[in-house]
Amino acid sequence: MEFPVSCYEAGEVAHVRLGFTVGRNGRPKKVVPYASDVRFADRVLVAVAASPDWQPALREGRSREEIVSLVLRIRLVDTAPEGAEPRLRAEDHTVYLRADTMPTYRGGGPDRWLAELKERERGEGRYIVGLAIERDGSVGETIVYDTDDTTYVAAIERIVTEMPRWTPAVLQGEPVRFSVMFPVGLDRSGAAELAELEEGTYSVPMVAPKFGGGGLPEFRQWLMRHIRYPERAMRYGIEGRMLVDFVVERDGRMDRIVIRESPHPDLAAVAWEALREAPHWEPARIGGRTVRVKYTLPVLFSVPAMPVQQPDEDRRTWQLNRPKL
Repeated sequence: MEFPVSCYEAGEVAHVRLGFTVGRNGRPKKVVPYASDVRFADRVLVAVAASPDWQPALREGRSREEIVSLVLRIRLVDTAPEGAEPRLRAEDHTVYLRADTMPTYRGGGPDRWLAELKERERGEGRYIVGLAIERDGSVGETIVYDTDDTTYVAAIERIVTEMPRWTPAVLQGEPVRFSVMFPVGLDRSGAAELAELEEGTYSVPMVAPKFGGGGLPEFRQWLMRHIRYPERAMRYGIEGRMLVDFVVERDGRMDRIVIRESPHPDLAAVAWEALREAPHWEPARIGGRTVRVKYTLPVLFSVPAMPVQQPDEDRRTWQLNRPKL
């Protein structure tokens, strides 16, 4: 996919969920994209329309329709030669958990990385450290779970950026972004060890938070059932997407709730009231220990089509504050 430089910038990242039906003739139809940025949804629609035909699904020798769902995480990169006009293309920005060739650090694995960590960090405690290893072997993101010590977290993040690069993971002959996560134990002398980690293992299985027997989809359903659409928003046909950040704490309660984006203050207010009354979750676990997990939840508000009244002050305010497409 190519993106015009007049509307997009290099480095932009988008998460896209795409659903469509492959018809009996192999052509995609009923395409429904959802993206963290609606501009990317439009470009995905164009790309799907221009894509080659699929090999249709078969049942008892006869072609049939098949529903396909894809999850994409893309990042825009400038592929133009130096000095030429910018040319933005999408590259896969997915973080993988499995690969044909696992990432290595100076010819070794996580134990070698930890041996160097202990030489640089003289701390104490047991933490969960997660790294996103980029295609070039650099560490793009460091997350330290299971601690509220901001000083320690800042020290770990600084040290990781100063350490040599990894040899990246390879999937189907191409380097890919890869997530490694492991518990780290540090004693007073700075001796580091892989806590409860088998040799050659790169990730500690996470048991995700649960809500109502499920996860984030079940919580979204609960939230929409408990939100009463504001009368004024119904009257003016105000709808759109809301983004909500929150943390599921170790005891299962929701904390640090932030409504980051909303089509209108009235919608934000009713969502906030519902979020405050939400039941506790079953917390996440890594290696048998409960950990905190941060979520960003997109919520779509829509009302039935109806004539829109002439704008008053509230309506004009909404139009001014509505995100630009």
